[in-house]
Amino acid sequence: MPTVMNLLRGTVTVTARGLFPERLINLCAQQGIAFWGLEWLEDTAVRMTIRLACVKRLEPLAERVGCQLEWEERRCRIEIIGLALIGSI
Repeated sequence: MPTVMNLLRGTVTVTARGLFPERLINLCAQQGIAFWGLEWLEDTAVRMTIRLACVKRLEPLAERVGCQLEWEERRCRIEIIGLALIGSI
């Protein structure tokens, strides 16, 4: 479950596809890239949520283990503030 701080910093949901996506998960843990909401879609695909600031660190790791990344959902503080303003009207 995302915390308020993660939502304020920005998050992105990403799907990694490749022969061994668990290698990407291991590298994320080793490199200190926090992830949550981990969901196996199939043997060769996993979906997870990371902080927006970690995207540039994730891309070379995915390339290193032969995973393709698909960006699915991006949430950041501007969207949250906009929703709050719309809800108060």
